Amino acid sequence: APQAANVSGTVYTTFQNSAEACSASTALALRAAVAAAASNVTRMEYTVDAVPLVVVDVCSSRRLDTERRLATVAAAAAFTLTVASASLAAFVSSSVAAATADFASVVSAEMAASGVALAGTGVGALTSSASLAIFASFRNSVLGTFAADAAGAVGASRWRLVGRSVAQAWTLSVVRFFEDAGCTSAIPVLPRRELQASNGRAFSGPHKRRHVGFSAADAFVDNGIDWSSGVGCGDASDSCHVGFEWMSDHVDPGRVSTGLLQRSAVSPRCITLEQSSVAGRFAPTVVVQCRPAGSLQWTSHLVRAGLVGGTITLRLPTTAQ
Repeated sequence: APQAANVSGTVYTTFQNSAEACSASTALALRAAVAAAASNVTRMEYTVDAVPLVVVDVCSSRRLDTERRLATVAAAAAFTLTVASASLAAFVSSSVAAATADFASVVSAEMAASGVALAGTGVGALTSSASLAIFASFRNSVLGTFAADAAGAVGASRWRLVGRSVAQAWTLSVVRFFEDAGCTSAIPVLPRRELQASNGRAFSGPHKRRHVGFSAADAFVDNGIDWSSGVGCGDASDSCHVGFEWMSDHVDPGRVSTGLLQRSAVSPRCITLEQSSVAGRFAPTVVVQCRPAGSLQWTSHLVRAGLVGGTITLRLPTTAQ
């Protein structure tokens, strides 16, 4: 299961009433304000319990003795935010960096609602206690040159999506493959079902339990049935996955099947997936992997981190690792 991580940062502001800077109620209000600001910029839900610590620098005895007589006081409030995984730590850090003004605005508004007036509020860069080495381990060459319609794309008969850093269970509504970079020309995916034509088989993992009410095939058919991993997914594990293996001589209209099942390579340039928007049920990190003909190993073709729930579009590289 993913390991929780801490994200640390500092809010810089001026208390309009210095007497309020060091009260217990202000500390609690700051925790709640940071949680609300993080929720706003990440579109995820964080409560005051996710911010276990806020330390206001002017509340040290030396600074307080010097500045308690001032009507206003400039302060730095260091905070810690606990998130579910290293991947989410990276996502929160990047989200705050991209929306510092929004983060600061929410902090000020929440504090005002608690009766504490702030001015000139800003936020510094966030740091994380988590090791982000796993993301650094993916070389830039893995991403290659992103596919364009005129460029040749990597071909393989077996493709899968791997979800990582999921606290509860990775949940998907539908996955689609496209032969063009603009995601407009779909590659047919017809999973094997009773008395229905198909062009391959769907598969998924982990295999710890028998899924009830859905199957891997449901991830590739927009039928209102969600696919789920059933368990949480680790930060570096490939156990949570769903994929499709294309087979030839199954579907071509007007052709008579030879009865010989042969793998048939496809070359997607784009993939879309719709994953749950509920925290703990979407994958912040998704890896696209393929298994070329003759290979016994899966090749990581694309890695995307910092994802949220909803519809995700993945443009694929033209080269694999």
